[in-house]
Parts: sequence; C-alpha cells; structure tokens
Amino acid sequence: MAQSAMQQLGSRVRAARKKAGLSQAAFAEKCGIDRLYLGRIELGKQNPTVVMLMRIASEAGTDAATLLVGIVIDRDGAMAPSKRPMRSETA
Repeated sequence: MAQSAMQQLGSRVRAARKKAGLSQAAFAEKCGIDRLYLGRIELGKQNPTVVMLMRIASEAGTDAATLLVGIVIDRDGAMAPSKRPMRSETA
C-alpha cells in the first residue's frame, strides 16, 4: 500500500532531521515546537502549516519545496507518490 502524502512528508522530515544529526527533542526545540507535535508530523498523523513546514525545513538545512517535491494527489483524490525521484536522489 502506498504511503499517504502526510506519511511521505513525515518520512522526509524525519530523514532531514536525522541528516542534520539531531534527536527529535533537540530538533523540536530548535524549531520552537513540542517534541510530540514533531513526532506526529514525522508519523504522518499531523499536517503542519506552510509556515511551520518552512521553519522545519530551514532548521534542517533544506527548503519546503525539497520536502514536498514529488508528492501528488491521484485522480481519485487519494494521496499517491510521484514517479519522480526527490532532488537529493538525483544528485
């Protein structure tokens, strides 16, 4: 079963945080958010606002567009992954 868009985004946020070498607690503090909120984003259970996603991306050393690229909604309205690789996968 394909991951939902929120799950895909959460996985990317988690990967960016880990690439930055930070624990959930340290990263959440850096972003100015609660660790449980960050955990829910990473699990795909919480949908961050655009401003929050931009803050998270910035603190992880990336940008929101990189975290979002390739996540699309299919014609049935279900969230489906794109066939395109992320920028970091092509570099």
